[in-house]
This record gives sequence, C-alpha cells and structure tokens, in this order.
Amino acid sequence: MKKEIKLLSLVMITSSLMVLSCDQWRSAEVKVQVEETALNVVNLPANPLNIKETNSNLFSDFIYDVGPRFQPMTVSDLKKATSIRDFMSPETFHSIIDLKSVAVVAIKEDKTSNQQELGYTTDLTPKQLALLKTPNATLDFYIRIEFTAINLQTGQIEDTFDSPHYSVVPDTQATYVNGKKALLAFLRTRGKEAVIIEKVEARKLQPAKLHFTVTKHGTLDHIRLDRSSNYPKIDQLMIDLIQQTPDHWIPAKNIKGEQVNQELVVSFGLLGC
Repeated sequence: MKKEIKLLSLVMITSSLMVLSCDQWRSAEVKVQVEETALNVVNLPANPLNIKETNSNLFSDFIYDVGPRFQPMTVSDLKKATSIRDFMSPETFHSIIDLKSVAVVAIKEDKTSNQQELGYTTDLTPKQLALLKTPNATLDFYIRIEFTAINLQTGQIEDTFDSPHYSVVPDTQATYVNGKKALLAFLRTRGKEAVIIEKVEARKLQPAKLHFTVTKHGTLDHIRLDRSSNYPKIDQLMIDLIQQTPDHWIPAKNIKGEQVNQELVVSFGLLGC
C-alpha cells in the first residue's frame, strides 16, 4: 500500500513538472515571437530607392513658415521696455542670482553688427534704449544676458546666459490678403513639386531663408536669399513663387495708422533655423 502511494505521488509530481515545463516553454515561445515581431516593425525598410516617394515624405513640410525673422515685438511694446525682464521669460529672469553683463546687439542681414551697447544692470542703459528705439520698424536684435543661476536639474550654481532674439514689427503687420494658411499652402504645394522634379536629396539640401519687403503700397521689393539651398533651381523657384503669389498683400501700419514697409521671411529647406 505504501509503495502504491509513493508511486502515485511520483506520477503526480512528474506530471506537474511536465505541465510547468510546457507552460514555461510556451511562455518563452510567445515572448520570442513578440520580440521578433517588434524587431520586424522597428526595422521596416523606408524604401530609400523610390526617389519620388521618399522626396514626397521627407519634404511634406518643405516650407516652414512666413513671418518676421525672429520673435516679433511691436514698436509700441518696445517703447515701453526698460529692463531685461521685458525680454526674458519670467522663469529665466527670476533664476538669476548674480547678473554679470547685458549686451544689446543689432542684427544686419542675419549677421551680428557693430551696433552694440554693453551694460551691467537689469535696467537698460540710456545708450541701450537709444539703440533699440531708433525709428526703424524692421530692426532685428538680440540681448545676450550673462549671469549666475541655479541649475534646476543638478542643483548646482552655474554660469550661464540667455540670448532672446527679436524682430521689431509695426503695430499692424503686413498680411497676405487670403491669409497665412492659403499662402503656406500655395508655397508648399509648388515647392514640393519642384523638390520631386529636381530629385532633391535630403543630405544635400541646405536650409535657407528668403527675405522680402512688403512695401507701404502693397508691392513686394528687396527679395533676397540669405544663402543657397545648394540647389540653384530651388533658390530661383522660391524667388519666383514670392513674386508670383496670387492676389495681393495688405501693407503694415504704424500706431498712427500710416502704411509702412515691413520685411518678412520665408523659411524653407530640410531644417528650420
């Protein structure tokens, strides 16, 4: 009787081990299948040999934006500015422990100019204010603020800087009569067609910016590229597209309601910068 009980117990234990091993094997098999499936999804080919399809996907947003070169600030708002806190985010301004220097720098043709004024306080100096408040509705500038602050990630006190960039714009900016969305749709459609036709390669295309002025008469003038996109035909196309925009532009106006010139920029290419 004892032998029968021992035998029965042995059979039950063996069966349990077999079932457990089977379940573990099935679990491992499912895990491998899931991992293989995930690996296959990650490694799906991007069809790089199909130039037309690749170009269409890569350059769906060939035209990035149309507007002022940098963050816009109206002439009226600039006249009210007296301190660096008028140009910095509240978080950055309040993180300052020790202010070292403040440089106001004018930008000419997308480059740092010799028009610079240096100060050492949160309040802008008379010379800095004079530089910023010249009667120029298309002034581009940046303020480089060097200071000591606490790094919120490490908790360490570090030397750092902030350099907000701005474009001074009229109180009422120039606009395309059919709206910005319609203009971008026109530029993107025609731009993408050219990218496909010219078989543009992503690694060769350089980001570029097309500057143009909407005059106080609603015409376009001073059209220029800041650099080549590395494809001369694409460069010329962008100039032609701006010149050929359907319908017309509404001029900018100053605070007195007088029509004035305003420079705008089309950012295009593989990268927006």
